[in-house]
Parts: sequence; structure tokens; C-alpha cells
Amino acid sequence: MNLHRFIECLKAISREKSAKRQEVIECSPNKWVAKIIQDEKENLFHPCDLNALYEKYHSLDIELRAFAFYREHAAPNDALGFFILASLNRSGHVREKAVRELAAFRDGRAIPFLLYRMADWAPEVRDLARAELACFMEPEFLPFFIRNFSIIEWLRKVGRVDLCLEHQRIMRFLLEENRETTLQSFRQIPDRARFILARYLAVPEICRDALRLLRADKLPLIRKLACRFPDQLTPDEIECLLRDRVASVRHQAFFRLAASSARHAASMRHAALEMLSDNSAPIRALARRHMQASGMDFAAHYHALLAKERDVVGALPGLAEVGGRRHDVEIISRFLASPRGKVARAAFRALQSLDAAAAFRFAVEHLADARRGVRKAALNHVAGNPQPEALARARAIYREGAPEPRRDMLELFIRIGRWRALQDLILAHADEDAQIRGRAQDGILLWKDRAARLYTPPDAAERAGIASARQCFPADKFSWLDFYLQ
Repeated sequence: MNLHRFIECLKAISREKSAKRQEVIECSPNKWVAKIIQDEKENLFHPCDLNALYEKYHSLDIELRAFAFYREHAAPNDALGFFILASLNRSGHVREKAVRELAAFRDGRAIPFLLYRMADWAPEVRDLARAELACFMEPEFLPFFIRNFSIIEWLRKVGRVDLCLEHQRIMRFLLEENRETTLQSFRQIPDRARFILARYLAVPEICRDALRLLRADKLPLIRKLACRFPDQLTPDEIECLLRDRVASVRHQAFFRLAASSARHAASMRHAALEMLSDNSAPIRALARRHMQASGMDFAAHYHALLAKERDVVGALPGLAEVGGRRHDVEIISRFLASPRGKVARAAFRALQSLDAAAAFRFAVEHLADARRGVRKAALNHVAGNPQPEALARARAIYREGAPEPRRDMLELFIRIGRWRALQDLILAHADEDAQIRGRAQDGILLWKDRAARLYTPPDAAERAGIASARQCFPADKFSWLDFYLQ
């Protein structure tokens, strides 16, 4: 028989099996249940939310005689799907029979539903689920327990019955009897369940393998757990945590290192010097507090870093936090023109702390800056303090600027709102740019929502501006404004 003929035979056999399975389903009791099984197979065999499944299918009218039919005639997956649906049923008799059938199936995909039934409101079903689940506590079913770790943790929160002993038994099975296999599967566990499991691993007697997994995990929350054990980490691992890309991990690592034994004193001083110019303000403050006893001149340290242009993004706000002299303002101002947006933003934030007037002037002048980050920082500053000169500059940019700055100015008008920016929102309805017109409509709707908090009427200049803007449209276009202006 040639290969082509062999493939055709396989396809014919597959079609015949599918036809027979469909015939069985058509003859089965509760045919509509069989249809649900076919449509919901993915959710039934890999459930994401058991409570949602229960709410959706607990009221199905399942016949007891259907159990024998599915057990004897249906395909294994169809039978398993039926027993899973039955385990969610409102009838205690149906749930009890479903638990027995799921246990007899000896399929790991039944484990989440047996766990769920351990919290059943019927004592008979609870006891049966507890007894049957014990038969699954074997190494071959370990991946299914690990995959459903969130449900295992949920058992502790059940209010109708105390399942702490059952929870402890499962945890012993995972973390003591099969610890090595559990650690090998750690990286494959979904994020939420992996974080819960990591909290159980982060105990004083943590082993090196577990600590290595926590330190190298992709979740910052899990890496923070590794920071609890500075005395058990190698110098290279401590260095990695102190240089972590997430500020909260660096902060936790530095804090724990500072509170650890004296054997880290040398590395602690080196770390503190590095952290003085960290990008995170809480880390800089913690480092200065640690170095305070040494009598270090922090301003001089930041001056030296800026002179060498090292760690500029952290040194600029650090100088603002400890400085305050006119000379410091001049040093910071030099970095406002940096082509690197991150450096210019850091200098602008530092300037806000030392010289609010100079910072406001810079924000007004750079509302249309080519550096996107600087422009955004300037817009945020002006939106919080919309002085008349800032509004005049924004209107000039809107009239004459490029498309992107004009859209930014519209966002600024929306954020300012109130009476002073209403005329600009009205005029934007006639813009040539369809995107701006659509956003202006959104801005008007947002203005209406905020109008209830306009406790002062518009002044004469604002009334004149609104009236002038309305003249560009038909009289009835903004007639609803008369209610607010009266």
C-alpha cells in the first residue's frame, strides 16, 4: 500500500469514528448537555474560573440515567466533560455521583473539580471528595496539583467549613514529599499561582534551589521575596538585586541588606554610594539616611557626579533634595537643554523643587518641544497651573503648530477645562483634522460632566471668548450653553 492510500484510509477511519460519536451523542439522554460539552471543552478541561463555570451551568437539568450512558457509550473526553458538568450541578445527588465517576476516571483534569467539591455545602459530597482526592496524591498527578495551585489556596478561605487540615496535607504533598519536582515545574506555573507558591517557599529554612528560583523570576513581587535572605545570597546575586530594573526590588534589596548582619558592611557602603544617585527618590532617601552617620557632604557628592556627567538622571533630583542654593539652580539649569529627554525631564523636576517660577517659564516655552518626554512634562506642569500666559502660548501653538503638538494642546485644554478653556474646545469642533474634531467632542462631554463643580460664573473676558467661538457655528450648535451661562 502506498503512502497516499494509507493516508486516505486513516482519514476514512477518522470520519467513521466521528460519525459514530455523533450518533451516540444524538441518542444520549440530555442531548443539549452533549452540545455544551462539545462547545465548552476547553473551559471544562482547563478551567480559568470555576465560580464562573458554576454560575453558568449549575442549573442544568441532568438526568441520573445519563451517567451510565456516558460511562459505557461515550468517548472518554465526552464522558469526562459530562461528569465535570455534573459536579457543578445544583442537585446534591448528582454532584455526589459525579464525584464518584470523576474519581473512577483517574484523569488529572478532574482534580480542580474534586478540589472545588471539597468545599461543597453537603457534608456527604465534601467527605466523598476528600476521600477520593487522596487517591490522586501520587507523583503522576503532581503537575495537575501545581497547575491548580490557586484553587488549593482558595480552600483556606472557604467559610462554610474549615479545610485547613486538607490544605496542609496537599502542601506537604507538594513541598515536602515532592519538593524537587515542584521546584522543577516552578517556572511553568501561571503568574498568580506562582506568586502564592513562592510565598510558601520563602521561609527561613529556604533551600538554595528555591532561593535561586525566586531571585531569577520574571515577576518583581517574587524577586522581592528573595531579598528577605541577604545572608543566604551570594555577592553576585545581591548585586543583581541591587541593580534590578524595578525600583521596588532595588529598594527592598537595599533595605534588607542594611538590616542584615555585619558581614555585609563593606558591600553595604559601596551599595549606599551607588544608591545615592538612584533614579528612585525613596532609594536615594534610604541611602542618605544610611550614610548620614559618616558625615558625608551629599551636595558635594552630587556636584561631583554632575561635573563628570555620571548618573545624571538620579543626581539631578538628588541635588534638589539636599540643595537649595542659587548655585545649584544654575547647575541644574544647564541640563535642561540636554538632547536626552530623560536627562532634561530629570532637570525639570529638580528645577520645580528649587525655583518654581523658572520651572513655569521653562514649561511655557517648551510646550511644543521636539523631545516628547519634555513636552509631556511641560504640559503636565502647565495643566496644574494654567496661568494666562501659558494659555496664550498654548493657543498660539494650536493655531500654528504641527499636527502632533496641536493634538497635545487640545489635550491640555481638556485637562484645564472650566470656563477659561471652553472657547478652545468649541473652536476645535471646526478643525480640519478629523481626529481633533472627534477628541473635541469628547472634551465637551467631559466639560459637561465637570460643569456641576463650576461654582463661579465666567468673567467678562471668558464670556467674550465663548461668544466669539460660538459665532463660527450655527446658532443652535451650542445652544445648550445658555443654561450654564445664564
